Amino acid sequence: MLFNSFVFLVFAAGFYSAWPLLRRWDTTRWSYLVVASFVFYGWWDWRFLFLILASGLIDYFAARGMRWIPARRHVFLLLSILGNVGSL
Repeated sequence: MLFNSFVFLVFAAGFYSAWPLLRRWDTTRWSYLVVASFVFYGWWDWRFLFLILASGLIDYFAARGMRWIPARRHVFLLLSILGNVGSL
């Protein structure tokens, strides 16, 4: 989806019109944001969704590891950086 296309204008109008309605529910708001991000990212080619999903999971589990084992934060940070740079 290109930023200067009609499809993007429709997508942006739909996203921003529903966003204020979700102000009260944080979980729903985060879910809406993630789904809209996946739709936007996957519009060009759905196969790249696996790449962004893998990158997000690497960072999620690295952050969880940093919280579980604070003494080894640098190891989890290094693994996260290597995983993300390695996907490039």
